Amino acid sequence: MNNKANLILILLLLSVVFCVRFVPSENWETFAEGFEEGDWKDNFNQVDNENNIQRTQASSQTGSWGITMGFQDGTDVSRHAITDYDTHYVKFGFNANSAQFSGFDVVQLIKLCNENWASLVSLYIVPKEGDSGMYQLTFNHGNTDDNIDFTDGWHTITIGLKFGEWEAVWIDGEEDSSLTNFDVDHQGTQYKQFYLGVNWVGGSPSGSFLYDNVYIYYPKFESIYVDCDNGNDDNDGTTEEAPLKTLSSAANLITPGGTVYVLPSVCRGPIVPRFSGEANKDDPDKIDWITYKARDGAGTASIRGSQAFEQSQWKQATTSDLPDVSSSDVSKIYYVDLSSYELEEAPVWVVDPRTDAETSYSPDGYHQARFPNWGITTSYKWAKNWATGDGATQTETCDPATEGSHCDHMEKRKLHDEENFGSSGVCSSLVGGTLRAVDGYQGYYFCKRKIVSHSTSSKTIEVDKDCLHDWSAGLGRWTRYYIEGLSCLLDQAGEWWYDVDGTKRLYVWPKNGQDDLPHLEISVIKDDPAWKFVDKRYLKIEDFKIQYWNKQGMLFHQYEGKSIHNINLTNLDFSFTDTGLELAAGHNSDPYEDDEWIQDINIYNNKFQWIAGHCMSVHEWWSNAPSNSDYQRPQIRNVLIDHNAFRGCAFYCNEACNDKANGVVLQHPNEIQFTYNHISTVAHNGLKLSYSINKNDQVQTKHTLVYKNIVEKACMVHTDCACLKVGGSAPERHIFYQTLIMRNIFAKTIGWSLAAEKRGWWSFGTDDSQSMVQGQGGFGLYLDHATGITSWRNIFFNNAFSSFYTAGTWLDAKVHFYNNLLVGSADGITVGGDDSIGDGVPQNFYMQNNIFTRIEGMEISYGNVNDDNFYAFDWDWFVSDRSPWNEKVSYASLLNRWANGGSIRYHDVQEMQEQSDWGDNAMDQEVYYQNYDETHFDRYNDPDLPDFHLLESNTKLINKGNSDFDQDFVDILTSHQFTTGIVDDEIDFGPLEYGSNDIDPTPQPTPTPTPTPDTDTDDDGDDDKTNAKNDDNSNTNTTGIAIAIVFSLIFVAAIIFVGVSRKKNGSFSLMWLSWKLSAANTFKRK
Repeated sequence: MNNKANLILILLLLSVVFCVRFVPSENWETFAEGFEEGDWKDNFNQVDNENNIQRTQASSQTGSWGITMGFQDGTDVSRHAITDYDTHYVKFGFNANSAQFSGFDVVQLIKLCNENWASLVSLYIVPKEGDSGMYQLTFNHGNTDDNIDFTDGWHTITIGLKFGEWEAVWIDGEEDSSLTNFDVDHQGTQYKQFYLGVNWVGGSPSGSFLYDNVYIYYPKFESIYVDCDNGNDDNDGTTEEAPLKTLSSAANLITPGGTVYVLPSVCRGPIVPRFSGEANKDDPDKIDWITYKARDGAGTASIRGSQAFEQSQWKQATTSDLPDVSSSDVSKIYYVDLSSYELEEAPVWVVDPRTDAETSYSPDGYHQARFPNWGITTSYKWAKNWATGDGATQTETCDPATEGSHCDHMEKRKLHDEENFGSSGVCSSLVGGTLRAVDGYQGYYFCKRKIVSHSTSSKTIEVDKDCLHDWSAGLGRWTRYYIEGLSCLLDQAGEWWYDVDGTKRLYVWPKNGQDDLPHLEISVIKDDPAWKFVDKRYLKIEDFKIQYWNKQGMLFHQYEGKSIHNINLTNLDFSFTDTGLELAAGHNSDPYEDDEWIQDINIYNNKFQWIAGHCMSVHEWWSNAPSNSDYQRPQIRNVLIDHNAFRGCAFYCNEACNDKANGVVLQHPNEIQFTYNHISTVAHNGLKLSYSINKNDQVQTKHTLVYKNIVEKACMVHTDCACLKVGGSAPERHIFYQTLIMRNIFAKTIGWSLAAEKRGWWSFGTDDSQSMVQGQGGFGLYLDHATGITSWRNIFFNNAFSSFYTAGTWLDAKVHFYNNLLVGSADGITVGGDDSIGDGVPQNFYMQNNIFTRIEGMEISYGNVNDDNFYAFDWDWFVSDRSPWNEKVSYASLLNRWANGGSIRYHDVQEMQEQSDWGDNAMDQEVYYQNYDETHFDRYNDPDLPDFHLLESNTKLINKGNSDFDQDFVDILTSHQFTTGIVDDEIDFGPLEYGSNDIDPTPQPTPTPTPTPDTDTDDDGDDDKTNAKNDDNSNTNTTGIAIAIVFSLIFVAAIIFVGVSRKKNGSFSLMWLSWKLSAANTFKRK
């Protein structure tokens, strides 16, 4: 074999290797236009010199239609804002159409531009010198192939680039090596648009070119692997053996239909998914989802916003560092430099993951140095051991019992403490510290404020912003507070202080000495959530732990021109974040586009625990909000929140938490299903439905379902709150249309505050008739200026003040309260109107088939109610044993009607029936339950939830209820795909039909989400994890790689055999070949 033949063989082998490496085995096609439809121009962002572009049947490559372009500058079609993927291909059909070139004629065929519209790469066509039948293609970088024959009709040209690395051209599927460049310094940061056509003309060519079948596509990655501990972002990430290191790198690569598998490891830093899934090009009924998941299952991979520092990075503190800490204590304190993170506030979290999973809100875990060093000695009195204000500017001594419940003076920014703010108090100066306080007016609001002045002589501090109760002053006597953020408070192990105004060092007194330090996770990422989604769809996120973030664990942000839909969140574990999950939609322009929604979001089987603020928040805003004048329509719909656990929410809010200390907040709820969830241990309301929109019959929020949840132990810091609060505001934000609250358990919510207790609020009885309910404004269900609610078959158990509390000025819609069970509260139902608008509110209140058991004071208390419109008591069951905690309670009554400063009480059913028009079918006898005894009576010692199924002996309850329901109630059940669930043709009293086994039809969302996590997307019965490891169709084409390896080995052997590679200036260079081979790996992640 001669040298020339050897060289040809080598180049052929090299060509095969290059093609395998350059051309993706499968393409992700994001744009296709074949000009078959008359509206083809709509698929391009711009069509320039429209009159010079004609759609004709004669100009088709395949099908019936294509386009022809005459030779005039600026004649082209263009696509803008192309996705910022780093590897791109544009493919198009081209026909030279016997165009006439001569001399220096030249036409630009295609131009690819960066984000600033500057050219990255251009391809030109010019005549071949000396051969009128041939053409040559030229890159703008000077490469030329002068042996291309375009005289024989249609050809397919593909131009591709990897930003900052290479650019290449394929003719009819074959790489043109003469038009391939490596190590290209592309200008700008990304490729964003292309222009196809006669964009620029030089000379005077005649005729026209034909174009057809234009495509944009990218390499398709079906599996990307990440190992955040041991991976490398220089790997391609397509196998477990060569994983990437960062999840953000994987997010830049994965394409529709693909899955990112994170191996067991700890990932750090935020993720912004780059691409969305999409409808399958071949089967429009199939969705090519993009999935991110922990490969080995739930909790095996973590995403942290924190940093742990090696032992060598921690330094011993000195007395010069901490002059206001005793020298003996300083010797136990260490610091690490956080200045590079540019934190403007202290980190939210310093956590030892080995021990702090349950304790970082309490003195048992690491926390900011604070005064007082409080602990939790009574579980439902979280703030019991905080410090207490004596007044606003001086010590107040008036007696609320005799001088009025608010006889003392209060301030918005000043707080007085006789013992702790004087010259011998906590610190010589509290300026720069942070005050965290519950208002002294009632104990409803919370504020976090910076201390800006401190007078030791007047023993008063002042903060930078108002602390309020509603719109009134909130600081003063009985304000519960603690102070943090000062080095002088650093006085015990387990505390830390961040020098925010000085060195940016974090000082820690480790609980177990230096050995703790390298294990501490410090939340250092300043502004980013763990995950952020904007304009995304068809994504699945599964199985991750999301931990230690100063901002949200996950943020979905929709605004003008953007949409978010079809997102499945499954088996995620959110802990130690500022907010767990936030869905936020905003729109300031008019009108809304049809696709501008957050919709079809499925949040299934996740855990949210120990979250500083809301565990979950769903909200929207619009121009001139909260006024409804510019409200066009809801922006969030079809959200399914199902089988999640929320625990430890909102105890450490980092804003003014007056309305932000709730567990889960659904603002302007619209087509939301909150089902089978468990909420426990929350600072304020467990679940809050916050404001509706009822602008008119066409523009309103509606159709919310709260079904089969357990909400317990809410209101652990605050009072005047509930397991579930529905809060509105008349006249346009108070009707919650078609809102069904069904089959839930609302339990064990006390709602104590010192201010309420001292002022006599939320209290029953005095002296020897005093109830244990003192300052305990905890409710099961709370309607606050809200109506339109249906409560059906719910259980209310051991809530302190009232099982069902309503207050407001609503007039406009019905409240249905049917077949509920109310157990162990001071009041069963408290209904209050507003006497400022006179007798007649609330109206349209329907009660039926409810059971009251062991109510301490009054089964029903109501006031300012129009009797004719308050449909109550005729079909309810009252239990005579009303005072299980204190036999001396003298005010117990069945019914109390209060108005105009007085009240009328009916002490039993007989008295009510004789002295009023109500209660004809009410009865007062014992009820027998499956499992409810004295172990459940004490609401303050966290008893287990009883089994309230009726026993067969309840003959007067079973099949004896009234099934003559208001038709609007039946319509609401039907709209949520429920029936009344009656057994034996007659309804029972209470929530649990005897013999039904508590089975109801499960509602189906519209459109139906898919909350059950997919473990098998291949329809072959195998588990995805196994498929991911062994999938022959993953991004690495096994056959292609095998061919490439074989030919590469042959090629290397051929090189060794012939000893030459390419002749350059009379010599042979092996260096050129090695450079060419190393540069050819286009899919290697760099």
